[in-house]
Amino acid sequence: MPLTEDDVRRAALALPAVEEHPHFGIPSFRLRTSPSATAMLATLPGDGHAHVFVDEEAARAAEAEVPGCELCWWGKRVTGVRVDLAVAAPAEVEEFLTDAWLRRASARLRTANPEVGRP
Repeated sequence: MPLTEDDVRRAALALPAVEEHPHFGIPSFRLRTSPSATAMLATLPGDGHAHVFVDEEAARAAEAEVPGCELCWWGKRVTGVRVDLAVAAPAEVEEFLTDAWLRRASARLRTANPEVGRP
């Protein structure tokens, strides 16, 4: 059964301190980093894909190894992975979201939530 945007939404919002906010009219999932700042983890552009903002190394590995994944670009810069929800495995998408969270979360937030990122 293919993933849906609601599946991605549930997985993203299950991570500590993640909130949903619109980003130029599309859903985005952001980690609250301070009372006035957020760090974007993922977006749902509405075309059957999710954009998850993992580091370039992880994105390139996913493109090479994970079905339904390609690089997500912002100009000439790789910003993460573009995931085809009809093809990708739920566990892969959850892992990308967790990687994005771990990349953006403060040391304090990671310490307070040691269960995130553990098998």
